[in-house]
Amino acid sequence: MVPARSAAYALFSELVTSPFFGNGEARLEVPDDLPEALEGIRKQLPYPIDLSPLARAGDALSAEDGERLAKTWSGLFEVGDEGPAVPLREELVRGQESKTKEEVVRFYEFFGYRLGDAVQWAPDQLPVLLEFVHYLIFCEGAAQEDEAVMAFQRAQRDFTERHLLSWIGPVRRGVGERTEEPYLRALFDALDDFLRRDFAWQQRNLAPEV
Repeated sequence: MVPARSAAYALFSELVTSPFFGNGEARLEVPDDLPEALEGIRKQLPYPIDLSPLARAGDALSAEDGERLAKTWSGLFEVGDEGPAVPLREELVRGQESKTKEEVVRFYEFFGYRLGDAVQWAPDQLPVLLEFVHYLIFCEGAAQEDEAVMAFQRAQRDFTERHLLSWIGPVRRGVGERTEEPYLRALFDALDDFLRRDFAWQQRNLAPEV
C-alpha cells in the first residue's frame, strides 16, 4: 500500500505541474503511458477508486494538443488582471493572512524535505504539496523504528487535511466552471476524489493522534 499511495501522489504532482515550469516551452505533456500508470496504481491502492475517466481523457489527447492545453492552463491557473482565475497556490486561495507559506516551510524543514531552487518562491503550490506527501509516504516505508513510522504517518494525515483538503474543493469547482477542456476537468475531478478517499483511509488506518 505504501508504494501505490506514494506513486499516486507523485503522479498527480507531475500532472498538475505547470507546462511553463523549467524550460518554458508552451506545451502540456501528458505521459503516453498515463492509462497504464493509473490502472497500475488503482489496483494496488488500499481503497476503491475509479480513475478511468482521467485515463480516457488522457488517452484521447494527441501530440498536437499540447500547445492548446498549455494555453488553457495559462488562462486558468497563471494569468489574469486580478491574479489567476483558479489559483494553484494555497495562500492565494485561502488569503495572505493564513501564513500558509511559513507553515508549509516549517513542515518541510522539520521532515528534511528540500525545495528546489525553482520553487523556493512558492512552496505552497499544489505540485509541491503533493510531492511532499509522496516524500512522507516514502520515508514512512523506509523508516526502521516504530516511532519514526508513526511520526511520518501523523504528518501525512495532518498535512493532507490542513494543506490539501482545505482548498482542493474550490479548485475543482473553479476548473469545472471555467473550462470545458475534458482532460483538465477529469484531472482535477480525479485528484479531488483521490485526496478525499486517501484521507479517509488515513483516518482509519494510520497512527492515532497522541
